Amino acid sequence: MTHQYTLLVNGAIITGRGAPDASAIAWAGDTVIAVGEDHGVRGISRGDSLIVDLDGLTVVPIGHGPVAAWPTDATLEVGGPADLAILDWDPRNADPAANPSRAVIAEIRGGRVVAGALPSDAARLGIVILAVGDLARATAFYRVAFGWPAEVETPAYVEFRLPAGMRLGLYRREAFARNVGDAPHEAPSGSLASTELYLFPGDLVQAVERALAAGARLLSPIARRDWGDDVAYVADPDGNVIALARPSGAADHPVGSGSSETP
Repeated sequence: MTHQYTLLVNGAIITGRGAPDASAIAWAGDTVIAVGEDHGVRGISRGDSLIVDLDGLTVVPIGHGPVAAWPTDATLEVGGPADLAILDWDPRNADPAANPSRAVIAEIRGGRVVAGALPSDAARLGIVILAVGDLARATAFYRVAFGWPAEVETPAYVEFRLPAGMRLGLYRREAFARNVGDAPHEAPSGSLASTELYLFPGDLVQAVERALAAGARLLSPIARRDWGDDVAYVADPDGNVIALARPSGAADHPVGSGSSETP
């Protein structure tokens, strides 16, 4: 089944009833060959494909009107023409004629970049990998605490799929050492590692409760921090710090007055 999109903003679908989430787009020659989740798009793509990760970007199909005009009379779909504009802003919320500084990152016509440059050459963060002492314990903790689906699960490595195309990997320490040539230091029981994951759960209070029930150690309860977020800090079974945060102003629980200079 082919799904039609008229605007892709940071991986969110603006139109296209029943269409799957889209966090990447790929085309080969003058034809769009894949629109969907990043790992799926990369699996479908060919050696001559061009792929754009939609994280922080907007893709607008080019129709008969000006480039990046909204609304547009064109659609994006697999098998359709690779005529599109890549922006780092949402044209629904800004008039490009009134904001000339908001340039088009790349203009693609017939699959060729005719103006600007593709952002795909820049390095992007795709996977965060933690070396863990007990893989089964760490896997159970993250599965229970956050409910992320595991896309890879082997005796040495487990990989969870997170929202927005991110992934978290858990590597058994000995296997991790074979890859890099040295074993990372293991945090002694009750101490902390030098790693912090900063997460934005949908319900902060519930997320803290779930993490603690899964075996996390509370480091600092929910409090308003100097940079504006309400944050609780916990440690996973290997001592990695997990910050559970929400932007201030959307409180679902009274908070105290904790502070710190940086996240």
